[in-house]
Amino acid sequence: QQSGNKKESSSIFRDYFGLQYQWTGENVDARVGFFRWFDVDPTTSFIYDRSSGSSGFQSAFENLLSNYHEAEANTSFYTLELDAIWSGMAWKLDAGYYTRKNVYTYSIEDRNKLKFSTVNAPFTAWATSIERTFPYFYWLMMYSQRNFSNVPSGSHVLFFENEPNLVNTERDLGRDQLTGIAVVKTPDNNIRVAMVHFQTWPFIQRGWVSLWTWDRPEDNYQLEFKFYSLKTDYQKMLDSVLDTTQAYFVYTQRFSGF
Repeated sequence: QQSGNKKESSSIFRDYFGLQYQWTGENVDARVGFFRWFDVDPTTSFIYDRSSGSSGFQSAFENLLSNYHEAEANTSFYTLELDAIWSGMAWKLDAGYYTRKNVYTYSIEDRNKLKFSTVNAPFTAWATSIERTFPYFYWLMMYSQRNFSNVPSGSHVLFFENEPNLVNTERDLGRDQLTGIAVVKTPDNNIRVAMVHFQTWPFIQRGWVSLWTWDRPEDNYQLEFKFYSLKTDYQKMLDSVLDTTQAYFVYTQRFSGF
């Protein structure tokens, strides 16, 4: 059962428009911007009833996520980007401030009903990274932080909180993340292997992403294997851990003009 109206003109993309000013130096680039973003509608809520099935909370939660549809709302955000390059290395700093940004919240009203909705609050995020490039190898280490302020009471924010019940006080929430990326490729760039590992805290989740790519330009096709794994700590409200593993095999055929 879902409440809230989705606009007929709403888009599946997070469209935005705005202005950006860029300054370029010999080794440093700087950009500042202002944008108008079309975010999800915070009045939309979804209640998943698992009474008709015997699935556990985790399966019900996954079904809930796959059936949740979002409407649109508007928000403004400001950005700052800095890049510095020297001797095969690069340092980057990205920061953004949203006047209001939506975030998912969920609760279990009784043993059979899971409620999923959105709330919004001021949001700040920033990330810094250091990159190093070699002839056939590339690595990146990144640290990022996301913060919501004055999150409304009566909510339990997904991937930020791990409580047994809704939190009935207004509060600030933060999440830190450390990410490592490594890419290896052959001299002709036809075979590439990318590995990504990340971990967040104080809400603990650990993830692995692996992407194997084989290009065959002479035969106009590409093969890709994608592997994704994510695991959280024990979730008090769901009475289980969130643990998912997915694998994809993608074949892409390119056709020349007729």
